[in-house]
Amino acid sequence: VAAYIIFGVAMHLIDKDIEWFTTMRHRFLAKKRAQNYSLFISSIPESLRSDEALQQYFRSFTGEDVVIDGDVALDIPKLDKKVARRDALVAKLEHAINISTIKGETPMHKTKM
Repeated sequence: VAAYIIFGVAMHLIDKDIEWFTTMRHRFLAKKRAQNYSLFISSIPESLRSDEALQQYFRSFTGEDVVIDGDVALDIPKLDKKVARRDALVAKLEHAINISTIKGETPMHKTKM
């Protein structure tokens, strides 16, 4: 009998955890952030290595109004550096927003002089 009770409690807790995760995931994905609406695709065939060809490929199975833009970046070392820098800044910004939300303080930083 105890095993059934423990199993029932465990299933209830798992169900509540899944509900929480689903709610938080939907809330996150509903935010208008580029990463929520962007795809990164590697190993693109030669025939699709133009912006227009890539857009047409995706529009052929998703519909005309779903694909807004398609850009092919073939040589991107500068972009990689900028993305790494942006990712580091996003983490710092999200940390500052969390501090502001939790403590009610606006974090300050000093610029180099």
